[in-house]
Amino acid sequence: MSERLTITEPEKYALDHFLERETDEQEIKISPIISFEELIQLLSDQEKEIINKLREIDPKEFGFKGERVEIESKPPNLVAVEGQKIFRDNKEYVHSTQYLPRHVFTAFDQLRQAFENENPERRLLVESGYRSPTFQIVTLVFWLKQHKFDLSRTMRQVAMPEYSQHCSVSQTALDIMNIEGVPTDERPMYFKDTAEYAWLKGKADQFNFVESYAENNSSGIQWEPWHWQYTGQG
Repeated sequence: MSERLTITEPEKYALDHFLERETDEQEIKISPIISFEELIQLLSDQEKEIINKLREIDPKEFGFKGERVEIESKPPNLVAVEGQKIFRDNKEYVHSTQYLPRHVFTAFDQLRQAFENENPERRLLVESGYRSPTFQIVTLVFWLKQHKFDLSRTMRQVAMPEYSQHCSVSQTALDIMNIEGVPTDERPMYFKDTAEYAWLKGKADQFNFVESYAENNSSGIQWEPWHWQYTGQG
């Protein structure tokens, strides 16, 4: 598999169709903890073929330099993070359910409480937490579509499952969001200008969280100020 890999027009159509069904709750509903066996049951033969093709990508051929993570079994102690409210454009939205291994959830909850004690009008929310390796591929498909099926650009933003910190059970990375729903897919870098980011930069390490995709990082992934990895003990 090389950087010359292309997504054909029929494959683009198949991925478009898959994503359209995934956003329609009457069709399919893909959870961040979905297994490959569960996903396969939802796919057409053509969709299975392209998903398997994407799973074979070697990210290092696209300039990725990050370390592998240990792919562990789905943790039995996942905590569902539910009912998170965001307020955007004078409307209230409830964010989709996210998941964290219990030890990571406990550390994040301590981080959250410390921030909110100092900033009572603000909130730290989990935009994305633990992802199964299969859901990481679904994430790759989503961003491929956003980037007009440009693999080189997409691989600077989305790590493959065996390299994704979101797929680590012991040292899970989570994407943090504020009460206004920042970062958004359209303007993610607005997060660097928030009070939440400034606070995290100064104090997150006290709770064993690090900005693992910081500006000018050596992994080959773009700067993600919202992305914080738990580095304590499981």
